Amino acid sequence: MRDYFESAHKEAKKVVDGVVKLAEADDVKAIGVICDNVFSVAEAIVNLAEDRNADLIVIATRGLTGFRQLLVGSVSSGVIAHAHCSVFIVR
Repeated sequence: MRDYFESAHKEAKKVVDGVVKLAEADDVKAIGVICDNVFSVAEAIVNLAEDRNADLIVIATRGLTGFRQLLVGSVSSGVIAHAHCSVFIVR
């Protein structure tokens, strides 16, 4: 199990580092953070944004609606509800 999580963490780091490089190439200040073992993804995002005094949170949504959204839950909805700053939703 440990090997799986280490491999997943390495892959996530590659993706996050690539996104940060793309942002920086367009003169956008960005940080990449991988949070392990969090109970609530939305809470982790909101707390990180507060700790870093972020001006904007950019987050994607899968576009689930209706009963399926209630069943699965929505990270973006949780972030919108609790963020101290503006939230930009990308679909």
